[in-house]
Amino acid sequence: MNTRIFWLNVILIGCFVFMTCKKDTNITKPPTLTMGTATNPIIKGDCPDLSLIRVGDAYYMVSTTMYFCPVAPIMKSYDLVNWKIVSYCTDILEDIPAFRLETADADRIGDYNRGQWASSLRYYNDRFWVLFSCLTTGKSYLFSTPSAENVPWERIEFNRVFYDPSLFQDPATGNMYIIHGRGPITLTEMETDLSAVKTGGLNKTIIEQGDAAGGQDAEGSQMYYLDGYYYLFLITWGEPSVHKRTVLCYRSTNITGPYEGRVVLQKGLGGRSGGVAQGGIVDTPDGDWYGVFFQDRDAVGRVPVQVPMCWSDDRWPVFGDANGDVPVQFNIKQAQNWEQNLYVSDEFDTTTLPLAWQWNHNPDNNLWSLTERPGFLRLTTGRVARTIFHARNTLTQRTFEPACEATVALEPSGMKDGDIAGLAALAATAGFAGIEQEGGQKYVVMYTADNEDNTARGMNAVQTRQAKVPFSGERVYFKLTFRFRGATGNNTETADFAYSLDGTNWRNIGTTIQIRYTLSHFTGYRFALFNYATKEAGGFVDFDYFCSL
Repeated sequence: MNTRIFWLNVILIGCFVFMTCKKDTNITKPPTLTMGTATNPIIKGDCPDLSLIRVGDAYYMVSTTMYFCPVAPIMKSYDLVNWKIVSYCTDILEDIPAFRLETADADRIGDYNRGQWASSLRYYNDRFWVLFSCLTTGKSYLFSTPSAENVPWERIEFNRVFYDPSLFQDPATGNMYIIHGRGPITLTEMETDLSAVKTGGLNKTIIEQGDAAGGQDAEGSQMYYLDGYYYLFLITWGEPSVHKRTVLCYRSTNITGPYEGRVVLQKGLGGRSGGVAQGGIVDTPDGDWYGVFFQDRDAVGRVPVQVPMCWSDDRWPVFGDANGDVPVQFNIKQAQNWEQNLYVSDEFDTTTLPLAWQWNHNPDNNLWSLTERPGFLRLTTGRVARTIFHARNTLTQRTFEPACEATVALEPSGMKDGDIAGLAALAATAGFAGIEQEGGQKYVVMYTADNEDNTARGMNAVQTRQAKVPFSGERVYFKLTFRFRGATGNNTETADFAYSLDGTNWRNIGTTIQIRYTLSHFTGYRFALFNYATKEAGGFVDFDYFCSL
């Protein structure tokens, strides 16, 4: 063989082996599963309106994030207990005034109860699909990708609201449908590629109200096909005498009906009377079945609960443990070294934010940075705002029960007169501690804020300073402590603030906030880092770290 050809072949073979080995090293092996005891709720923070699937030996789940950005977290698990966010469907939904906290209607600035609602997650034709509606825009959005970790996802928009939708491909025909609605539930046929509603296709009401629960409005559709039956799971508040979240199941041997229905779950968890509902069912590779629903847990939000499930002899789903209750603890195989990432501490020492962080609305990416001062998060003001609810580029994380605490280190040297920056307990009944600059003098302050009044919200919300202490240093530390129901042994839920000049010795500041869940924000309390200007834009602050316990 010619020497040059010989060595060329050697090089080519070597490159092939290198590339093959390099590819192999990127393959993620499923973690080892070991039997253990899991405790409900399986996620201790706000994660409502669940839709989940199993693809091979991995589970995937999507949740509602309302107005927070990025939008629609995709979570992955190998055991249904430990979940990691692996991607979001999109960084923002639309670049419109409402999502920039800009609108001619001043009372609606800070519209914290619309945005992205209940999603449907499915896997068809070797692709992941996520569909959800948005009442802010009056549209529905369909995202798809061949890999759930892939970013960005491909996107289709529909100029209509499919309320609480469920994507469904009929295995008998291959036809694609969306089941949607509140009250009457409608079956709408789509083009096979889901690009549009099918011209001349089915568009039929298949459930008239939630007749299986006394005629109450039903919503939260999730459709499945198993062993010759079409199963449709819905949520309702049940009969007025019961008034708790209730899971309904309807089934039919024909996708168009008629459907028969019954109540299949109306139990609470751990002494809570509200019931668990809205979610989906899934099987394990071993053939076990579970429902994953959410429970209202007061100020922390709506949290995921896992419920054992089996099938009756006549093929109806049966939820609960051996006593028919939602278990506080249960045995299940759990993944080793697959820890959740829904709440994290952050040193701000990388060029990207961990996936646990979300902005309060669309961020202005020109006004925050992890690189202008490496090792710090810099927030720069870009406009004048009146309240914490009007502040843009507020960076948030979920809180978690039964109690949690966060500390931050803040350096405020770049502030301008009228600027306020710090750490907030973000919800409709909010509070924050931080630095405020007035007349060239900085002060440690604590405020309470109320975004609950529909006549004075957003930039016109009531915001009251509760404490003001002169400050002259280069760095200050703030601590925010949440105590949710059960943490203090009674029904009181609170948030408290403290500050420190050295990171060791702490002084309480301001007043204790009585925290509560409200529909004005529709989400649980969040830790929030913020900086906003009340007089002149252009000031900045640097956060050195966020430590969550």
